[in-house]
Parts: sequence; structure tokens; C-alpha cells
Amino acid sequence: MRRAARRDANHRTVLDVFESLDCSVLDIASCPCGFDAVIGYKTQAILCEIKDGEKPPSARKLTENEALA
Repeated sequence: MRRAARRDANHRTVLDVFESLDCSVLDIASCPCGFDAVIGYKTQAILCEIKDGEKPPSARKLTENEALA
């Protein structure tokens, strides 16, 4: 059973930066796919996993879904 998605503290800030760079941003952190966002720029789409660099390395480990994706 999947738990509720937890977002890092910098989640919105990172997405705002991409939007300010004229990228399309789709927040998919609530989906069980293992990624936080789809970033689109011109003809490219990139799956993005957002981690908070302020947290210790042990708190930045990938979850099982993130590692599989």
C-alpha cells in the first residue's frame, strides 16, 4: 500500500525556477511513478526527481520506486 507523497522543502522553489526559464512543468509527486515532475522545454520532456541538498545524505536516498524508474 502506497503512503501519501512527501515533498521536499525545496519542491515548489525548484518547479518555480523551471517555470521562470519558460519550461512547462507538470507536478506528478502524488503519482506512484517514482518522479516528482515532468519538465518540458521546446521538444524535450525530462522526468525530474527533486531532492533537498540541505538534508543529510541518508535523507536523500532514493525510494524503491525512484530507484526502479
